[in-house]
Amino acid sequence: MFKDSKAIQAGIERDKEFKDKCARNSLDIIKGTKSSYRLYTKDEVICIATAASGFTWDYQLQSHFWMLCQIENSLFGKKLYKCVDVWWFNPKWRIEKIPPGVYHVYLRHGNKNISVQYRFSHYQGVGFKADQSELPSSIVNIPFDKNQNRLINTYVATLDLSEAEGLTNIVFELFSQINLIRNYLVEGSILVPVQSLEQLPNFYFKLEVDTSLVDIDWDQKVQEIQYVIPKIHQNKNEDNEKDPSDQEKVEFDDMIAKESNKAIVERLKDMYTETWEKFDENRNGYLDKQEFRNCLKELFGKLKYPIDEAKVEQYFKKSDTYQSGQISKSQIHWLFEQIITLLMKKEEQQKEQEKINKKELELKAQNDSTHSLEDQYYDGKIKIKGSIKVQCEGKQLPAHQAENLIQKDGKWSIEACAEASIIINFEEEIEFMVFGIKSADDAPKMDPASIKLSVMKGEQFEVILSKDNLMFDERFQNRLFKPNEHAFQTTQLKIDLCSAIGEGLQLSEIMLYKQVK
Repeated sequence: MFKDSKAIQAGIERDKEFKDKCARNSLDIIKGTKSSYRLYTKDEVICIATAASGFTWDYQLQSHFWMLCQIENSLFGKKLYKCVDVWWFNPKWRIEKIPPGVYHVYLRHGNKNISVQYRFSHYQGVGFKADQSELPSSIVNIPFDKNQNRLINTYVATLDLSEAEGLTNIVFELFSQINLIRNYLVEGSILVPVQSLEQLPNFYFKLEVDTSLVDIDWDQKVQEIQYVIPKIHQNKNEDNEKDPSDQEKVEFDDMIAKESNKAIVERLKDMYTETWEKFDENRNGYLDKQEFRNCLKELFGKLKYPIDEAKVEQYFKKSDTYQSGQISKSQIHWLFEQIITLLMKKEEQQKEQEKINKKELELKAQNDSTHSLEDQYYDGKIKIKGSIKVQCEGKQLPAHQAENLIQKDGKWSIEACAEASIIINFEEEIEFMVFGIKSADDAPKMDPASIKLSVMKGEQFEVILSKDNLMFDERFQNRLFKPNEHAFQTTQLKIDLCSAIGEGLQLSEIMLYKQVK
């Protein structure tokens, strides 16, 4: 009697624990799986929930395509993946250790209705190719717009594994290569054991974490059950007879074809050619660990990134998906893609630095030239007397402020003008050796970027100086120019100015210097 009462009490405790788990939608990891859990529901049914974040797929490791984010009603309490902006859309994960039976499959996702293909296939180890069962996504207007950044479970299909012998592993994929997918959340899937097929399943599947969802008809039924019975590939002998290198080439070509950035494609092709010519010493089409090590040391040397033996081991283990001790082109593709991206970023940074260095050298040259001319001609500054007119993009403008151009530390400016011409009519003929302009007191963006100086010869202006890439690093800063070694005599000057960004033009002063004997 005493033993019986203890057994009864233990049973009561187990029942209480089970009911408590069901009330809380508890999750227990299924031992020996990568990311599959037992999910206890309030209906006291044990489902199989799988977190997609435990697996990898195309472009997932590149944050500009996919990014990890935290969501309020996450089932697994982990960050999940958000599709930022991608054409080749193919998230996939493996639902493991599924007992024989029939299951309604629900996709846990959010933010956007998308049109994709759902794919189911048997998984029997790395390298095994199984036939895919495929069906389109249902045409239902899911209220994602009113539940932004929250997840909703929606019906995908009914998975029939009733004829399976033992536990089954199924790969579930979402696929599209014709639609640009963006702002889409995907957390994973839930397999709900089917109690009866006499009634249509609900389109939505509610959990305790989903109580904040709005405008959802939880009792809405699916219009028709979509049955899926994944097929194991029937042509095993035919596959075994294929040359592995041919199959590898097909997979590699597919990967290259998926890459949309042409610059990356060309760099990848060059990198594969150079790497296999240099490091595949036995010419078998693969890299063993030593060849892989030598390859990585050279590539990371180009990046100027340190790489130690632990990293080599980590990258080799990640790439050697067949655990064969050697790596093919398709297996190393993920790493080469990242290295190419880093190399291109580094090259872009170097180009930007070269531009900065070139700009600094040009600025120094302009400063040095101006200082030298100031030292030589400072005492020969000419007091300009005459009239000034300004033309902007073919229209003559009022002369107000224009006289400031011939006054020390004055200012002339014109807004919303990309180009302007200043014409000075001298009271009498002048002779000058050096021409100069002075930047204004503010708004560096309105400094002229190029200048052209012309003198009147007969009845036409003749260009004697043209200077692009003008730079000023101070306000009220001079820029002096000596067109040649001979003095110019004229009664008129024309100065053509061009803005860098088209927001306007301004100067403080126009200056002329003569030779002092």
